[in-house]
Amino acid sequence: MKLSANIIRSVHEKWEEMDNVLIPGLVNEPEELLCLMHRHQYAQGLQFDHDLDLNYLPWRINLACLKYLISPLGCDTHHLYPNDLHKVDGPWHQPLPFTLPNLVVLDICFQEAMYWLPSILQAVTLALKRIILRDGDDITDSGRVFDFPITELNEFLY
Repeated sequence: MKLSANIIRSVHEKWEEMDNVLIPGLVNEPEELLCLMHRHQYAQGLQFDHDLDLNYLPWRINLACLKYLISPLGCDTHHLYPNDLHKVDGPWHQPLPFTLPNLVVLDICFQEAMYWLPSILQAVTLALKRIILRDGDDITDSGRVFDFPITELNEFLY
């Protein structure tokens, strides 16, 4: 979806007026990202750097693959190692241990949103005004099936 120049400009202007934070990449562990979110829990706007998942997501996937490959043959032989982290234990499967009481704008890339959006939405205590999902253009071109948390998003919006 292409946004008009006026909408883009007004979002940029509003963003500059707010108490906002860019959560930078690269992080090596999802726990690092959790600490960064906790440190900035009172920000009105959170923008996640699009390079956040370049390290810890592939590392966790490779670790899950390795655990599958070295597991005893008697284990679940029909289980395939995950090509994403929905099947891997991590902090994205749990509620955040803090709230986001002032969050009005969330700017997050699609891949990061797949894991963290449900937890973030549960932590929001005000009326979130806008969610900006970035870098989702290649979803239809990808051979991977993305398990986006659309149910959680719909429940939050409802």
